[in-house]
Amino acid sequence: MLRTLYPAPSSRFGVLSTDYLKECADLKHKNIKVYPFYLAERAKATFDEIAEITEGKSQKFDSSDADSLVHAICETALEDIGGAAMQEKYRAQYRA
Repeated sequence: MLRTLYPAPSSRFGVLSTDYLKECADLKHKNIKVYPFYLAERAKATFDEIAEITEGKSQKFDSSDADSLVHAICETALEDIGGAAMQEKYRAQYRA
């Protein structure tokens, strides 16, 4: 997925050659949003691009907060299902 930043990884089957731009275009065509989480700042630009192409949202993962991934997934799903009001209800109940 990070073909432009790093050399293609190899596996026991040979070199993996995933074109993340093509994959993103295919996902967008299928109306599948991507919500990537990155750990290192060096991945931010690529993950932001992936999210932008697929109309998702990229976020930094805070590994020091054990619940941050759960909250991020729940809030994203609830906003997509019921809008900002449903997302705010979740925040009020579980992040207060």
